[in-house]
Amino acid sequence: IIEQIDALASIATEFSNFARLPSGTLENIDLQEVVKTAIQLFGDETKVRFKHHLQDSAIIIRADKEQCLRVLNNIIKNAIQACVDREEAIIEISYVIDGKSVELQIKDNGCGIALEEQARIFEPNFTTKTTGSGLGLSMVKNIMQGFGGSIRFESELQKGTSFFLHFPLQS
Repeated sequence: IIEQIDALASIATEFSNFARLPSGTLENIDLQEVVKTAIQLFGDETKVRFKHHLQDSAIIIRADKEQCLRVLNNIIKNAIQACVDREEAIIEISYVIDGKSVELQIKDNGCGIALEEQARIFEPNFTTKTTGSGLGLSMVKNIMQGFGGSIRFESELQKGTSFFLHFPLQS
């Protein structure tokens, strides 16, 4: 049993090393366009409704477009999975701009994250699900830091979770 545990730990470490993505190519991108693309990828999901609160003008950030899409896909996929026991998953996406940065909020009406699990949510190999590697949110955090941004969340059991992605605006 100990040998199997060591083997599994070794595999988990290799996956973790793999999750350390290259910095990517930073370019000026419209965050709202990337969000629209991510929403379209989940367009075939049944019982999922998106509320996307668009801004009047483009929100230009400096990021790698593919990695930004990967971040959004991970957060949205997690949100949908958290709503599996709901009649309808409602994913609400909004923006707060303060002049130098934008905070993108992705809010779900899912099961929430237990208080005792919240401190570990960004740790590699930690998962609250029965499937998955537990690398998604760790990878998301690394990508956001590579953009000069950050990620945080707020959660309430049986009410849902909001993830806040903070990006510096391109000036």
